[in-house]
Amino acid sequence: MLKSVASSSRSSLPQRRSSSRHNPWYRRVRFTVFTGLVGIFSLGMVNPAYAQVSDCNVFSYDCATETIPSSTGHWIEWGVENAQWDDSNWVVYDADNGAIVGQGYIGTGNSRSGRINGLYGRYYLYVYNSSWDTIGWIHNA
Repeated sequence: MLKSVASSSRSSLPQRRSSSRHNPWYRRVRFTVFTGLVGIFSLGMVNPAYAQVSDCNVFSYDCATETIPSSTGHWIEWGVENAQWDDSNWVVYDADNGAIVGQGYIGTGNSRSGRINGLYGRYYLYVYNSSWDTIGWIHNA
């Protein structure tokens, strides 16, 4: 009699649904996403090793960042953070031919950043007309 009670109570329990991990559709989607990401990185569309950042700190009047190449998307991002008591000017130069590709003025205690598109060479940021504690940076990632 105990066996029949035990077997009848098991049959009344709801059936367990399979885990999403074991679902063939889930595995196909997971595989497709994984192979897509591998493909993107292997084709060089996203190349973390190419990323470069350079910054400088103004200690007297001016500073310049190191020269870095433009991104694989052909842009450079720049930024300047002024000290609370000072303003500054900034210029992004093409390191190969000296051409100015971006420039501006930033008021006292303000910060600005931006992106310059359509670049294919090597570039650096120059910050001037400022005093100590102003920071400039440039990056391609």
